[in-house]
Amino acid sequence: WNGERVFTNQLLTQHQDIIDSEFAIGNNLLIYYGNFCGYDFEDAVIVSKRVLYQQLFSSLHMDIYEFNFCYNNENDIEFSTLEIPKQSYYIKKNLDSLGIIKEGEKILTGSILLTKIKVAKPTYTYKSIFKLIYSIFGKTIRNIKDNSLYIQTGKSGRVSKIELFLVNINSSHKYKTYNNSYLKCRIFICKQRFLTVGDKLCGRYGNKGILSYIAENADLPFLQNSFYPDIIVGALGIPSRMNLGQLFEALVGKISFSYNIRILPSFTTSSNLYFNYLKILIYNFLMFNNFKKGFNWLYNFNLPGKFIIRDGRTGVKLKSSVLCGVSRYSKLIHMIKDKLHFRTTGPYTEILQQPLKGKKNLGGQRFGEMEIWALEAFGASYNLKEILNYKSDDCFARNNLKEYLLFRNTELQNSTITES
Repeated sequence: WNGERVFTNQLLTQHQDIIDSEFAIGNNLLIYYGNFCGYDFEDAVIVSKRVLYQQLFSSLHMDIYEFNFCYNNENDIEFSTLEIPKQSYYIKKNLDSLGIIKEGEKILTGSILLTKIKVAKPTYTYKSIFKLIYSIFGKTIRNIKDNSLYIQTGKSGRVSKIELFLVNINSSHKYKTYNNSYLKCRIFICKQRFLTVGDKLCGRYGNKGILSYIAENADLPFLQNSFYPDIIVGALGIPSRMNLGQLFEALVGKISFSYNIRILPSFTTSSNLYFNYLKILIYNFLMFNNFKKGFNWLYNFNLPGKFIIRDGRTGVKLKSSVLCGVSRYSKLIHMIKDKLHFRTTGPYTEILQQPLKGKKNLGGQRFGEMEIWALEAFGASYNLKEILNYKSDDCFARNNLKEYLLFRNTELQNSTITES
């Protein structure tokens, strides 16, 4: 705080992911190691809707944009204004009188963040034309270039803060990269991301997976005390990778959750018993938990560490038992909203007249030779015709389909031959 005395090696601040000097990122979830309708295929993860309702994996993301307004002389200067050429009122409705986006505005793809007009002297090539216009109309025209910044695809959000800085012209500490700049603008765009299908989750032992299904709470299998899982993970990903630490973490987390304690193993004892120490520790705690809670299902002598569960949709007891516990999971930065890409209309290459490739260029998906074989094997002739003709480089078929859909004054051609 203000006025506090600071000593050597004293911690001044902590990150939001550190609580009581411990790294505490993520959330503790009740986890089942089993399967659920095949949605756990290939390391996929099933999550209950309770996780979404409590916003355990909701996150805030901030994008920061910085702009500099430069000048060379009084006739060559950059400035921001609302009067930008060739733009409608709809595009400029979120801008203030200075041509800067307003705070709190929701911006989408294609919105203007900041208008930036550069006015320069006429070049030597067009000087005679400018003199002619001045002699006729009595007005001087200048070269005006629109350098306004537009939001790219996938960068939408809400403007949370705007900062303006005046750069001292005579300052000796001018930034080398901001040559001849007199004004700097910084815009903060905030967006909230909720957990959706396709996001990536991970534990503490490299056990990462893609969220494949968000299940209703009533449909999930449940224990005898009516506890249903927050997350279901396939058990086939453990033997081949040999990361058994997640199983011990789940059981120790289950014990800590039941006793409301934190377990610190004794390393002097474990050095004598080796691997058996952890096994004995977990089994003893589970057995004592039976006596403390008064339930005989918390520790089954025939299936130590596993639990009998019932189907949430029918209530029937399942034949196999599952390992259930409490593990810590966190959301990774690989989110589906950043990777998902689709195209309805877009640019074509000038030479081949095929759609461009890449998300940045608003391109299409490449349908290669082996994909063609797959459709041929299924006999999907209409899909093949659509992909190889209308959606590719057949300009005649493309224009014919467009006129047929828009105007209905032409007949749709049955077959055409593509360029490729």
